[in-house]
Amino acid sequence: MQFILKAFQEVEGLGAASGLVYQHPRLYLISDYSSYLYCYELEQGQLNKIALFADSRDFIPKPEKFDFEAILEYDNALLLLGSGSTPRRNALVRHDLSDSKANQGSSGVTRQYDLSALYEKFRQTAQLNDDELNIEGAIYHQSQWLLFQRGNGTQAQNGIFIVQGNIVQDLILSGDVRPDGSIQPNNIVQAIEFVPLQLPVVNQVSSGFTDAILVGETIYFLATAENSSSTYDDGEVLGSYIGYMDLNTKTIQDVQLISTCHKFEGLALYQQTPHKLEFLLCEDNDTEQLSTTIYKLTLAQD
Repeated sequence: MQFILKAFQEVEGLGAASGLVYQHPRLYLISDYSSYLYCYELEQGQLNKIALFADSRDFIPKPEKFDFEAILEYDNALLLLGSGSTPRRNALVRHDLSDSKANQGSSGVTRQYDLSALYEKFRQTAQLNDDELNIEGAIYHQSQWLLFQRGNGTQAQNGIFIVQGNIVQDLILSGDVRPDGSIQPNNIVQAIEFVPLQLPVVNQVSSGFTDAILVGETIYFLATAENSSSTYDDGEVLGSYIGYMDLNTKTIQDVQLISTCHKFEGLALYQQTPHKLEFLLCEDNDTEQLSTTIYKLTLAQD
């Protein structure tokens, strides 16, 4: 793949960005250490914060953080998913976008769900230890969910959990509403399949999925090699990749190294023409600094 990678926008007020969704003229972003959803107005250069919890903070210490690593647009809402790498990280948050245009993206109902039961079934299906589940990307397409497992645990098991049905609707229908408004599911019975996948290895370190999106019938994904065998502790970044695979066969068709030093964790389609695709990428720099750079990645299309 021929590519051009360059800085696109500096955003002050959030750090350790871990996912993004582009809705012209806005970028919605999540942060590894934060319990806010961020809405960045590209034309005005203005950052708005949406509190996901009553006590939302810009920086949460590592043992307490929700570790939101995946964000996607779904049914006129944004869904934020925790990684599942600790019990604290089993939350799904749904933020309604129905009136966001009139309120600069900062209004709308927010509700929390508990994914513990579903994530435990993921561990059982893929035979992962309790600390090895690490969901980093999510796609919803034609009543099928694809959740991307980053294999930076002991087994280095990358792959895709395929869930038939509607996870969010099932949570609502099967759950008990708690006093704080969150929903505890009673029983989730979706059929689950796990498709293991091999990603590039750098200096004997396997790279792992960090995000994925669907463009037509093609899945584009990011992967990063990080010198750590833990889903909890960070390590030295050895390289970040862009790749793509067929939606139906889940066969990886190409992978390209795009950086040897950046830890890219968020991917969104920016523009598409017959001859090129432009993506926006965000970077988790693993620091407490509340500043981030959004990058633009251009891929040539044959």
